[in-house]
Amino acid sequence: MRKFSKALILTVCIVLLSIMMSVAINSFAIAETSKDFFSYTITDESVTISGLKDNYPTDIVIPSLIDKKPVVSIGENAFKNSNVTSVVIPDSVLTIGDYAFNSCKSLVTLTLSQKLTSIGTSAFTACIKLSGVTLPETLTSIGENAFKLCVELKSITIPASLTKISPYAFEACRGLTEVTISDGVQSIDFLAFNGCINLQKINIPATITDIKESSFLSCDIETINAPSNSYAKTWFEENDYTNMNITPEPSPTATAKTETSKDNSFLLYLIIALVILAVVVVVLLYIKNTRSKKSHKE
Repeated sequence: MRKFSKALILTVCIVLLSIMMSVAINSFAIAETSKDFFSYTITDESVTISGLKDNYPTDIVIPSLIDKKPVVSIGENAFKNSNVTSVVIPDSVLTIGDYAFNSCKSLVTLTLSQKLTSIGTSAFTACIKLSGVTLPETLTSIGENAFKLCVELKSITIPASLTKISPYAFEACRGLTEVTISDGVQSIDFLAFNGCINLQKINIPATITDIKESSFLSCDIETINAPSNSYAKTWFEENDYTNMNITPEPSPTATAKTETSKDNSFLLYLIIALVILAVVVVVLLYIKNTRSKKSHKE
């Protein structure tokens, strides 16, 4: 009976420690910014973030729920000209309004909602320190100038869900070196990549059937990967991009890119290690206690 009791106590300890680990990890992963730092409106049982209040933190994790209602959109001008450095947008958010993050010149890392459908006009224009962004496979609309002058952006993958790349969408992204356009995208509008002076490589699919004049103005691209007999291959040849190496490769498909707002792995591993250590200590103490009782009996 005593052995059963000891085993039961040990099991309970391990379960409790496991629960504590789960709670700690989840709490750390969520770490949502308090709703008290946001201005917001509630309509039709949903929430739109409309701005930031005074003394807001620079690392922002937008809550998925406010007053038990889902946050579904970031309103126009909501974070414009703010000093935020990191923003995580939850999967509850479906739309980002015009100028929402315009001129956030300290913004370095951005995690978009994986259910996002639209990004408004000039939403991220002049986010001059933004180093990377992953566009979700649910995205169907990007407004004009959406990422214009994001000069630190290094690469971008246009998802298949986005049929049209809007005018000036990535204009003057001087740090951009590689663009992958996925199967499904159909058109590239005026000056979409104008002034991307360091663009070296573009992967472009057979589904592209319309490229507007000056879409790649001032782009000294070294390599264009386009399918044989595709509209894109013909367009580049007809527009005298003679310095480019057009290769007959299969249409590229969207590739998953991991862009995270923060590297939290170290702290997560630390929490897990501490919990494992606690379990080991409990087991060792139990073994020691058992041996001690046996020696006393003897």
